[in-house]
Amino acid sequence: MPPLAYQVIAQLETNPEVVPHDALQALQQLCWHARREPGCLRFELQQDRKQPRQFFLIESFRDEAAFAAHHAAEHTCAYQARGLTRLVQHWVTHAAPPMPPAVEADSAYRRGWARLQQVDGQAGERVIAALQDVAPDLAQYTIAFPFGEVYQDEVLTLKEREIATVAALAALGYATPQLKVHLHGALNVGCSRDEVIAILTQMAVYAGFPAAINGVLAAKEVFAERDMVNA
Repeated sequence: MPPLAYQVIAQLETNPEVVPHDALQALQQLCWHARREPGCLRFELQQDRKQPRQFFLIESFRDEAAFAAHHAAEHTCAYQARGLTRLVQHWVTHAAPPMPPAVEADSAYRRGWARLQQVDGQAGERVIAALQDVAPDLAQYTIAFPFGEVYQDEVLTLKEREIATVAALAALGYATPQLKVHLHGALNVGCSRDEVIAILTQMAVYAGFPAAINGVLAAKEVFAERDMVNA
């Protein structure tokens, strides 16, 4: 299996006095320099089409040391000194599969990876990493369609989407690994443990008691995992 990359997804916003086009040009120049760093695997820029003051940087490096070297590089320091953007939030993963070599900057894959990070975090990353060496195309489809397309509209909140997903996976009765991933996701986007148990209990009415019981037992394992991490 190829080594997994150290990845950061950073959400940036232009400062009030900055014209978005100026920030875009400066970020494009930063990308050009960053891609030529020895430890850089992928460095891509995505501008939010609905909010042009918002940008995402998808950064993949060989390891954490390469990422640190990027931030100490002269071109990175020069960009930061200009004060064009501020960091809104960022997601760091130590187990992210490298980006496919040829995808557009505004592709569903890139949008999907950012959304996967936001919803499922490390639980989702582990699934994608497990697929990467045996079925890389399936790993890409798993990111691009559900998270890069379906999860992108604003009709439902992320919490509402995860409630629907947990209910559907519990009702299926044979998707326990995926159910556990989305139980983590539901908790990550605002569901309480009581709400999770209530969702699964309701499945006894529509999917049968075995499906509901199996779902609750899966939730019990997820709760225990999260308690261990936070201990």
